[in-house]
Amino acid sequence: MLSAVRTSFNANVFARFASTKYFTKTHELIDVDDKVGKVGITQYAATHLGEIVYAELPEIDAEVMKDEVLCAVESVKAASDVVMPVGGVVTGVNSELES
Repeated sequence: MLSAVRTSFNANVFARFASTKYFTKTHELIDVDDKVGKVGITQYAATHLGEIVYAELPEIDAEVMKDEVLCAVESVKAASDVVMPVGGVVTGVNSELES
């Protein structure tokens, strides 16, 4: 919590490591840190999907527009598309989801 930080704390150092999360009504999230965003699903969505059995991930360097499908995930319960909350270029993927 910010209230636990002492007033002598260097705010510039904190800002360098701080990130900001934004959430959509359809349970996607983007965690922005220094103009780079990590897109995913919320904990709520992950809990309701259950165990992920397959993920169709985007290509590196793919340009994805706002509101386009970024990737698809399938679980033992359901399949769901992950929609881009903002436009951008894919710079990396979570390779743990591919296995």
